[in-house]
Order: sequence, then C-alpha cells, then structure tokens
Amino acid sequence: MRSLMKSRLLRFTFVEPLMVICLAVAAYVFMVGPIDAHLRPLGLRCSSPARPLMAAAALLLLRLLLPAAARLWNRTRSPLTAIVRSPFVWVPAAILLLGVWPLREWIGVRRATAAVERVRETRRAELGLTTRPVLTTSEMIAGAALAGARPEMEVEIACGLAPEVERVLGTSRGPVRVQIALGPPRSRPDERRTLASFEITPGAWTPVRARLPRTLGVEDHLFASAEGAGAARTAPFLVCSRPRALPDPDPARPNLIVISIDTLRADHLGAYGYLRPVSPSMDRLAREGTLFEQAFAQAPWTTPSHMSLFTSMFPSVHGVDAPSSNRQRRLPDDRRTLAEVLSAAGYLTAAFTGSGSISAVFGFWRGFDLYAETAVDDPASLGDDVAGVFEKASRWLVDHHDRPFFVFLHTYEVHEPFTHAAFLGEADPADATAKLTALYDGDVLAADGFVGQILGLLDGLGLRDRTIVVLLSDHGEEMAPRYPGRRLGHGHTVYDDLLHVPLIIAAPGRVPAAQRVGELVQVIDVMPTVLELLGVPAPAGLQGESFAAVFRGRSIAPRAAFAECTNCGPERKTIREGRFKYVRTFARAEPPSHPIPVAVPDEEFFDLSADPGERHSLLTAGGADLERLRHHLQAIVAMNLARRGTVAQQDLDAETVERLKALGYIR
Repeated sequence: MRSLMKSRLLRFTFVEPLMVICLAVAAYVFMVGPIDAHLRPLGLRCSSPARPLMAAAALLLLRLLLPAAARLWNRTRSPLTAIVRSPFVWVPAAILLLGVWPLREWIGVRRATAAVERVRETRRAELGLTTRPVLTTSEMIAGAALAGARPEMEVEIACGLAPEVERVLGTSRGPVRVQIALGPPRSRPDERRTLASFEITPGAWTPVRARLPRTLGVEDHLFASAEGAGAARTAPFLVCSRPRALPDPDPARPNLIVISIDTLRADHLGAYGYLRPVSPSMDRLAREGTLFEQAFAQAPWTTPSHMSLFTSMFPSVHGVDAPSSNRQRRLPDDRRTLAEVLSAAGYLTAAFTGSGSISAVFGFWRGFDLYAETAVDDPASLGDDVAGVFEKASRWLVDHHDRPFFVFLHTYEVHEPFTHAAFLGEADPADATAKLTALYDGDVLAADGFVGQILGLLDGLGLRDRTIVVLLSDHGEEMAPRYPGRRLGHGHTVYDDLLHVPLIIAAPGRVPAAQRVGELVQVIDVMPTVLELLGVPAPAGLQGESFAAVFRGRSIAPRAAFAECTNCGPERKTIREGRFKYVRTFARAEPPSHPIPVAVPDEEFFDLSADPGERHSLLTAGGADLERLRHHLQAIVAMNLARRGTVAQQDLDAETVERLKALGYIR
C-alpha cells in the first residue's frame, strides 16, 4: 500500500509535471516561435509568449484540485475521480489547452499577414495606394534612406491604417496622430528631429509634405510613429509609402494629362463627323489641338490595350493578354512603363481609374506615386465611377499644380451597361439598335461633361498653356450584330468598329490647333510621341514610333497598324496598311473567356475604301497586296514571340473578379 502511494506521489510530483512542461515547451517552440517569425517583419511580437507556460501551470493546478473536489463530492470511489486521474483524459486536455491559443493566434496572424500582402500588392482603392507600401512601427520607413538628398528638399509621404489589417486584428478606429521624424538608424525617438505631425483616419490615405533641414547626416533616415491614445495598438499597423522627393517648381516644364474614355468609338464624336451633339468638350479640345483621323488600338478590350499604351508594346510582347479569368498575367519586371520613365525624369505621377480591367494587380500601378482605383459598392453600377475618378483627380491637381506632373484618368462611363437616357426619346421604340445607340450616346455626353470640368480646372489653375492633354480610348463598341447568337460588345473581333479609336492631342505652343492628320497611327505610338514633346528620352525597346513630326509641319512615313484579339473566340491577329486589311486566325493555346458560337474564317482580306464595314472578304482576289500583308503579319508575329519573355501570373482577389464579371470579361 505504501509503495503504491509512493509511486503515485512520484508520478504526480515528477512525471506528470515533466510531461506537462514538455508539452508546454513543444507548444512554445512549434507554435509561438513560428508566430513570432511571422510577426517580426511587421514590427510586432507575440502578444504573450508565456501563455503556454501559464496554461501548463493552470493544468497542473486543475490536476491537483479536481480529484480532491471529486472526493469531496462523492466520498466513495467515483467514475469522475478515475476519469480525471486517467492520463488518457488529461494528456489530450493538456494538448488542447496548450494548442488552442497558439492555433487561434496562428490563424489570426496568417490572416493578418495575408491582408497586409494584399494591401501591398493590390493598392486598394480605399487607400489610393501607390508605390509598394511598408508596415512600420517606430522603425525606419523602408526605402527612406536619404543618401543623395539635398538640404531643404521637400518630400512627400503618405500614411494610413490598412483596413483589412484593422478588421483582422481589431486596431483602433479613431483618428491617430502620426509623427514623421529624421535621425540615424539606431537613434532613440527623443534624439530625432520632427519634420511633420498630422492626423490620419483608418481607411483613409493621408499624404503629407515635409521639408528636410539645412543639415543632413550621412546616415539620416525617416521614421514614422503613432502618437497619443491607442498608439500602442495602432502603431504596428501604420502603413507608409516610400518618400517621394518633390521636383522643384519649373514653369517652363510641360505637364501631361492622358484621359482614356473606355469603349469610346471615334465615329461617335462631333469632331469625327457625328451629327448628334454628344461631345462639346471633346470637340473643343480637337479645335484647340490635333485630331488623328486614323488611330487604332492594339487590342479590342481594356487590359491589353491600356498596357500597350503604357509600354508602347504589342499585347503579345508585354504579356498582359490572357483570356479573362480568375488567374491573370502581370506585367514583367523588365518592361518599363510611361509612368516609370516620367517618374525617373522628376515628374509627379498620379492615376485615377475605374479599377476592374485596369486594376493595379496587372501592373498598371508601376511608376505612379498615386494609383487610386475608384470602386463602387455595386460592381454592376459601372457608370458611378466617373464622378469619383474626376473628383479625386481634381483635388490632386489643386494640391500639386505647382510641380511638373503626369496624370492618367480612366473611366468606364461609356462602357456597358449604358444608363443615360438623354437621347432615348429620339429613338424608335421598335428599333433595338437605335435605342442602344441612343443610350450609348447618352453615356458619351455624360463623360464629356467631366472632360469639360477637367479642362475648366486647368484653365482656372493657369495650367492650360503648359499642359499636354491627350484624349483617347482603348477600344470601340460593336453596335450592329456581326455573329448570330453572340451579344454585342467588344473583345471578340479585330474589325475597325472595335479598333478605330479617337486620338486628340492639345498643347498650346507645342501642338498646332485645329489640325487634322489622316495618316495611320497606333496607340503604341502615343508613349514615344509624348516623351518627345516633353523632352524626355524614350527607353530602348519601344515598338511604337513617335509621330511628333506632324506637329512641326512634316509628314510621317506610311506605317502599318497591328492588333490582336486573345480574349473572346479564336485568337485573331490583323494588320492594316493604307486601304487594305488582312485578318488571320491562329490556334489558341488556352480556352477563350467567351467562345463565339459560329466558325470564323482562317483568313480575311478587305479593301476598306470599298468596304469600310469589313463585311465582304476579298481573299480570292487579294493578289500581291494580300501576299505582302500576309508576310508582314507573319514577320510581326515571329518578332513578338521572340521578344515576349517570361510572364508572371497571379490569382485575382474577389473584388477584382466581381468587377470583371460586371464588365462582362469573366463569366
């Protein structure tokens, strides 16, 4: 009996506590350690690393007290006492107690870090985020080393609290005061010089300017820290952009504004001969500048066409040309964008877009100090983006008009669904095409009003005479059915009703007023052209050619226009020279997002002077012109394939997928 009691005492005194301690240490090593490893890059530590040890102590206490309580409750031998004493019960209980908290913390941290990465990579519209942001506590702002900075130089930093991180980890919801300070890397907070102090509100992205002092240390860095009540909880989730050195004011340096009206057909503007009064502001811009009668996009849908605008490369070269799906391609790192070139040249860069097909996730953000995506609560209400886009752009222009800038504006106002009924009363109720056209024209008129607001703002700020304004579209819209069983829209053909786009460039003193150019140009030619107008050297590897010579009274050499359709139906490519156009169908490497319910010809050849609607192919009578275009197209395709390189892919977030579904690109 005594030996039995001694063995039980030994087990309770040494063996069981040792087992519990081993479990606690294992929980710390395998759970708390990895949690700390995930939190450390965010500037955080585990909220209580000692919790597993505390849980072990509590478990031992319960192991001691529960049997005694059982004996008091029932003095005879009871099942409860046996259950509590059984190692088959308390060992799993120990594992549960030691594992629940670390597991819960682990899940929370994984969700938080995923949310942080999403903020970093997607530049959420709520923040209007630009360059890749960094999480910071009182540590240095990443990329904030000031080597090469000039004394008294003005820098701009934007700070905010990531809304996803707030929702996951429950940080403070009230305003937070942020302090921007300057000091060496290992300096204490009280040793740093304060440059700016300002309030931020969760969910808002707040930019602030700070002027560097006259004396700068060789190792000086910028620091951001939260102050005041709740700072301890809020500081770890402070998000800051990398500091941007503001260029010196230079009245002689021209600014650049590019306005892209998504889905706008050239032949639905008064300046292009349309009779319905839908575009007074854009027509005014044409009178003040140069209009290109034969401008063509490189793709019949938004994403690849805009990327061709930004990179001066064909879709099959820049690589962002996959059929719309939940997994999309992203611009390779070795491709330079117009915004990157101008940012390196000292321009402030900002973009205000309708998100969706031009979301930052595709790589459009690169080079922009600010890439603001205006999303609406209901993705189907696409027209609602235009007011937000132009309002944000107007505020930014007012705040930054004293420095050279490049601003990109994009809106889906003219994209389906067509919602403005200003001309619907003029349409025959029995004519579906007339009704569709009237609604489309109403959207054009609505977009034109906001273009007029931007032009008026430039006049009011005194910027009109030193700002180059480019107005264009990424593609057109099919208004009359071409394929039975296939709805109208865009993205599915390479005919001119989708590729012929408006292009107007106005710049007093640099671009002639009321000039009309009949030579053929492409959207990829815009980047080298505006760089020449701005006096900024163009990077190597551009596929577009500058047509700035026409602004000096010279003619440009005849050129071909190439485009490709990779989203809907079979993969098709086209080339156009003068009055002739050749279309060829290629084998598709991946299924289309929208199949066409009819077979399309392998080849087509059109004489546009006799058949501007491209309804009658002359393949059997093409002769030498057909052979010339056929060989030219094959040469371009081979060249593009050789230059394509490696294209990165990524999964789209749920919000972007819903936006693309509302736009009709994903089904």
